[in-house]
Amino acid sequence: MAITNISDWTKNDASLFLTFENIFFDTTNELTYKGSSAGYERIYFPIPSEPGQTVTFTVKFCSPSGFQCSYGDSKDYIALASDLPSSTQQLSSLPILAKTPLDSAASNNLREYVVTAVATTTTTYCVIDFGYMLDNVTVSLKYVDISATAEYKWKIQDGELTNTEFIALPARPFVGDSPYTMWRIDPDINNGMPYSPLMIGVPQYTPPPMTIQPSRPLIHVYGSREKGFDGNGYAIIEPISCEIYHEENGIYEATFEAYCDKYQKYTYLRKQALVKIPIIYHGELKFQIFRIRRAIRRMDSEGNYRIVAVAQHRFYDLQRYLINDCRPTQLKGNEALSWIFTHGWYGGIPLVFDFTYGSNIQRRSTAYYENVNLIAALLGEDQCFINRWGGRLYRDNNYFSLNSEMENSRSSGIIEYSYNLTEIDFEEDDTELITILEASDNFGNTYEIRNPNVPSEDIPHHIYGYAYFSYETEDVAQFHADAQAYFDERKQSRVNITVRFANLSEVEKYKQFLELDSFEVGDKITVYHKELDIYYSNLEIISKTYDVVAQRTMEIQIGNFKNAITRRPFMSDTVSSGNSAVDKSTSALAQDIYATNTSIMAASISGMEIFAISELEKRTIAELEGE
Repeated sequence: MAITNISDWTKNDASLFLTFENIFFDTTNELTYKGSSAGYERIYFPIPSEPGQTVTFTVKFCSPSGFQCSYGDSKDYIALASDLPSSTQQLSSLPILAKTPLDSAASNNLREYVVTAVATTTTTYCVIDFGYMLDNVTVSLKYVDISATAEYKWKIQDGELTNTEFIALPARPFVGDSPYTMWRIDPDINNGMPYSPLMIGVPQYTPPPMTIQPSRPLIHVYGSREKGFDGNGYAIIEPISCEIYHEENGIYEATFEAYCDKYQKYTYLRKQALVKIPIIYHGELKFQIFRIRRAIRRMDSEGNYRIVAVAQHRFYDLQRYLINDCRPTQLKGNEALSWIFTHGWYGGIPLVFDFTYGSNIQRRSTAYYENVNLIAALLGEDQCFINRWGGRLYRDNNYFSLNSEMENSRSSGIIEYSYNLTEIDFEEDDTELITILEASDNFGNTYEIRNPNVPSEDIPHHIYGYAYFSYETEDVAQFHADAQAYFDERKQSRVNITVRFANLSEVEKYKQFLELDSFEVGDKITVYHKELDIYYSNLEIISKTYDVVAQRTMEIQIGNFKNAITRRPFMSDTVSSGNSAVDKSTSALAQDIYATNTSIMAASISGMEIFAISELEKRTIAELEGE
């Protein structure tokens, strides 16, 4: 039965209610209450019941003023009782069947309270208890939708076991897709009893929202001659580990390990098989194709059978093509690539050739290739493309480019100690340093190049070097260009920085900074480590180790590809002044990171344990205490 107003409820002792004003509205009702210290104030409402029936008492309630309780267990309740509630006894001493505590916090949001019990008598009392509230304190209450029911859940009727809550069967057959025929249980539908969405009178079923946990990255295995990689392939492997090493103009390979499974999917991991591996590139999921070159089967110390595979990027399939005689002459980069890929191949150009390529290099140059494979012509020979024309190699499955800057590279990364950097090795190497180069060729031409800034504080004396170049025909301009390129590679200290990263992807407060971890080979970045006096801007990432399973960067190497930036005390004009837009953005980011780190430290002891002692020492006691 619905009870819209509690004005007719009985007070267990009217003298205990100093104030009891109930205002009835069409929507929300308001009650003002003030009790005395002479006893326990309660109101109740009797409903008829039978032993064994389930009695349910429901009310939506809130207290805009809030209230305090100081007696008993310091809580007030709605309850079901089997006898009249006394005004002289605590609630725990009464014949209570069940009770639900009320929220004492100040709030204007109505909250539903429900109490359910099995009746033991022919009358059950719905009780609202005020007895533990502070005496002589006025409390405001709001309530709505009071109801009470007494009914059987299950009973034996006319010799049959029946359930009174089942609705009548539909007059027409069930219809719908097969999932709708599944029986379900939901506390808010059909009074919590089993139901089907096809039953008449039951609201349309809406499945609860689901959070799908991402699965571990999977590797797809294909045949050695496969050309299309949209399907699943021969097998799908869940790797135990998988690392990809990518080096600028160099190695690009994957090493992964998997269990020898009972379905024998591992047997497809054989030499020459193609595999598709998921990689996060600049924050986006991409797939790269690799060809297995080595496969090792082993048994570990625990008796588990495993297979380890080493695979090269598909780009290296080009090494199967041999060039007999090819001589691109005074061509730009893209013209030279087109010439190399259309002239002088052993056995002729294949009818099916699925690689595409490009270059934006405008420099004109000449090279001669005899009896070399395509990879050597591009990367490995003395006269290879990157030596003659220069360029950074970008590889994306069966496409590659050799541009003046690596295709899709960025210039906005920052690596800073105490944010995402855990280890750093910084190396400056003068082993190959040359300040005066004497060069000659096989036609008797000579050429000298000097560094005009030597001697200096940085380089106190000249260091001589010699290089010899050989050509089939005399070309002085080419000889001078080659000598200059040789000198540029060695005219200053080589810088190499190896950085290892922390995995902060699970730290919620670092979500805003995760884009900064998306470093790729060829990107220009800033490296900052105050304690080691390392501040390098516009350095280039020359290699990267990526963990496919954890989907994070493990290690990168940063160094000088052609022209390097030297340390700030030596050549300040090559280092940012600190006033540029990039520097100001970097400074603002550093402040955000400092504040985020501080809030994590102040949250808990475990938060402090994430950071080095030197980082904690940068904060005041007040900051670490969250003030």
